Amino acid sequence: MKLRRAYMSKPEAQKAPAPGLVYFHIPLPEYSSFDSSNFTGVKQENISSPSVNSGFFTTMVEAGDVKAVFTGHDHVNDFCGELTGIHLCYAGGFGYHAYGKAGWARRARVVVASMEKTEKGGWGTVKSIKTWKHLDDEKLTAIEGQVLWSKSSVVVRLVVALLVVTLLSGPICIFGKQSQSALRFDRNGEFRILQVADMHYGDGKTTPCEDVLLGQVRGCSDLNTTAFLKRMILAFNPHLIVFTGDNIFGFDATDAASSMNAAFAPAVLANIPWVAILGNHDQESTLSREGVMKHIVGMKNTLSQLNPPEVHVIDGFGNYNLEIHGIEGSTFANKSVLNLYFLDSGDYSTVPSIPGYGWIKPSQQFWFQRTSMKLRRAYMNKPEAQKAPAPGLVYFHIPLPEYASFGSSNFTGVKQESISSPSVNSGFFTTMVEAGDVKAVFTGHDHVNDFCGELTGIHLCYAGGFGYHAYGKAGWARRARVVVASMEKTEKGGWGAVKSIKTWKHLDDEKLTTIEGQVLWSKSSVGNASSLVP
Repeated sequence: MKLRRAYMSKPEAQKAPAPGLVYFHIPLPEYSSFDSSNFTGVKQENISSPSVNSGFFTTMVEAGDVKAVFTGHDHVNDFCGELTGIHLCYAGGFGYHAYGKAGWARRARVVVASMEKTEKGGWGTVKSIKTWKHLDDEKLTAIEGQVLWSKSSVVVRLVVALLVVTLLSGPICIFGKQSQSALRFDRNGEFRILQVADMHYGDGKTTPCEDVLLGQVRGCSDLNTTAFLKRMILAFNPHLIVFTGDNIFGFDATDAASSMNAAFAPAVLANIPWVAILGNHDQESTLSREGVMKHIVGMKNTLSQLNPPEVHVIDGFGNYNLEIHGIEGSTFANKSVLNLYFLDSGDYSTVPSIPGYGWIKPSQQFWFQRTSMKLRRAYMNKPEAQKAPAPGLVYFHIPLPEYASFGSSNFTGVKQESISSPSVNSGFFTTMVEAGDVKAVFTGHDHVNDFCGELTGIHLCYAGGFGYHAYGKAGWARRARVVVASMEKTEKGGWGAVKSIKTWKHLDDEKLTTIEGQVLWSKSSVGNASSLVP
């Protein structure tokens, strides 16, 4: 950003950033995106990239200045292909003590950047960047020349559009501070969370239900969603209600504020703390995403925040965290023993070359990393210093690409539709794994998926669709996911740290049937309990 701003400022202010080239050793997972027909060069071995995606490719695309990446590592690959405006290039093996392929010459990749001549005969800016390879033979044969970037090419239009998005409409400045009311475990050593995903609330009684049985159509409306929420609050008695986006369906909500007031009314009237984050439809009525979140923050009994009070630049609206303290009067009363993170996963991509849904941006991940580190240090320091971080749970709307990692046999629940994740991987899953405190992630968005599976120590969970105006599947009950964290008893009979986190789902039927209980995390072990549903 610093270099882009300098290049586009006086003197000789330019309309687009100076081109950038990036060099490192191990290829990115995106190198696997090419088939044999859409690159120049050869692919003679598998792409030996990391097993996780850190999101660096997406970061480079968002930056807008990078034109090519150059790596090594896989000695008998030397291809170069373009993906989303960036060329991903191998050099090919150079050294004779390195593995190679007999008869396939060692080689080197060269890059030549050329400057343009101005109308007055002087030198201007870079006009093109080209590359080719030289073989170690008698003539140092040059092969497979390519233009990586040209100032006059279509890439410029991408850069200008991306620059506007990144510098002008991306990061949002937030000032001020909001206080958080103390949340803590109850006298029985429990903290209960109710997740409500995809209410898709419209105009109440006049908004019809979607995808219900023929016998349910008559008289079915948003009020069925309200009734389900009231029943869940009464039966489960949650300490916190989390609304994970698409709380209203903007296209069918005549007035966004009125729709939200009706949608959240059962939580407000029950006098129970609640929070909300944004989905991809909340802003499609009469308020912007910022306006929607500001309205939510101003409602009664909510602990929602517009954005972190300590952060002045962050993407999106509704990024914040809550600390859940131990039982009042216990040694953990003033210590956060369970940490909740809430993030805005966006709505739709604002980068012209990247289709589909939004994603969690680097600024949000940086906030998460700093917040997680601060909480880990506090928990592992005196008083009552612990040996490992307090468990963390993360809530947002759009599922990560890693949700597609599961087969039909390694999760609990059902997968009845494709995973509608962003088309790029921003690396947030890797960020959470590296942090070390996150035990589970909870999303919505895909209404007829409700599974929960473990990947690299983190459970990735859907809630399943809650709202009756949201699409669903006739005969497949609307549902809600609940989470219960329980504290351990110490040898002296007092309350200790969190010992387990469990989850299950409630169906909207006569008995609010509970199904598919799981242990998400246990202080003493990892796994599923055979009988967890109460």
